Amino acid sequence: MKIRNNGIAVVLVMMLAAVLSGCSSANKAVEESGAGGLDLSQQLMGSFGDFSKILGSVTDTGSAEKAVPQLNSLSADLDDLAKAAGDASPEVQSSLSDIAAAQIPGLTEITDKVYAIPGVKPVVKPPVDGLLTKFAGFK
Repeated sequence: MKIRNNGIAVVLVMMLAAVLSGCSSANKAVEESGAGGLDLSQQLMGSFGDFSKILGSVTDTGSAEKAVPQLNSLSADLDDLAKAAGDASPEVQSSLSDIAAAQIPGLTEITDKVYAIPGVKPVVKPPVDGLLTKFAGFK
């Protein structure tokens, strides 16, 4: 179990490094497009962080069951964010796409690690798969 938690920690650190390095140009473009674009960028980054944090808390079936309502809440938040992004300028949409493209590989990696925990996959798969689809919609 300690190895699994270390693995998740490594994934989270890698994701943070991607945020700090890989998305700087996307964030700059969003900033240049105005405060609304920056707000959407921050919300999307926050959603990626929330997803990782929620999955990072899953260590067994019990914690997976506790994570489901949080995942469902995040899903509703992403619906609102997607609607706002649909109304945003093409520049903002492009920047959000760049952010999503940079972040999704890390989500897939952490998801695979959580799915590998015995008994967890059947509990979290429906909301997680739905969220991954919503995140991909920003690409």
